[in-house]
Parts: sequence; C-alpha cells; structure tokens
Amino acid sequence: MKLASASVEVVRLSLSTTFRTAVRQADTISDIRVVLRTDTGLVGLGSASPTPAITGETTASICSVIEDFILPRLKRLDLSDEAAARAEVQQAIVHNSSAKAAVDIALHDLYAKQLGLPLAKRLGNAGHSPETDFVKKSLITGGIDYDGPVIKLPEGLGLGVSISNAEGVHGG
Repeated sequence: MKLASASVEVVRLSLSTTFRTAVRQADTISDIRVVLRTDTGLVGLGSASPTPAITGETTASICSVIEDFILPRLKRLDLSDEAAARAEVQQAIVHNSSAKAAVDIALHDLYAKQLGLPLAKRLGNAGHSPETDFVKKSLITGGIDYDGPVIKLPEGLGLGVSISNAEGVHGG
C-alpha cells in the first residue's frame, strides 16, 4: 500500500463559547486537516490545532513540517508496514508534536479502515462513552482565579457528560 496523494488544509472555526486557559483565550481556532489517500483507495483523516503558547507550533510551522518533512518520507514507504510508517513520522523531525500527531492519527484512521473498524474501536474504545470526571477548577484553569462556568451543565448533560466529581464546577 503506497501513498497516492496527500493534502493539508487550514480551516478557521468559530467557537460558540470563548475558550479560556491560564495562558490564552480564543474565540476562533485553526484546524489543520490532513488527508492521506492510498493507491488502494483508503483515505485517512487527521488534524491538529496550533497552540503556540503551549507547544510552540503555529499554523505555518505545522503545515511546513507535514508538507516538507513528514509526507516526503511517507511517500517513499510501503504503508503496509504500520510500525515502520509510524516510526518514520516520529523520526522525520524532532519535536513538532502537533504536526506529527495529525499525520499519526491519519495513519491510524487508514489502518482502522483497512480492518473495517471505526477509529475509536481500533484505538481501544469498546463502544462505551468515556466517563468524564471534573477536577478542581484550579487544575482546569491552570491555577488562575476564574469565576466563569467550566461547563454549562444543561448543555453538557445533553451531550452525555456524566459528573462523578463536580467540585469547582459552576452550573449555568
């Protein structure tokens, strides 16, 4: 199985609620989408969101690393060897974890499709929704004094969120 083509696309997404952490806040995010197409017709999808304040990676750096360092190495490989393909991604360049993760998840998606499995199942989810555990707000917000809602409970509960420890969570 060979890589027939690959594309990298940047999409700008608006958030319905401002996302706040100790180091930044955002009303929009960039999503860098990776599409890998094989000569056997399989298509693998992956993505990354740049967070320069945390990872040091920008939209431009993630796109450059994928296009200039990772994809040229994958094009030379037989992707049938999953371990070799995933190792090649990691060895293409040091650091750049977001760029590597976007391609790595696209490869995982390819291999899941090759087995006829949903990606989540291949990665170990046996079909149940993961239980969400809320922690103290100081852990969520990085220790800053924050009085806003961590999650709007009525909306969150409608999405299947279960609350096992709601300490520090403000209802809204």
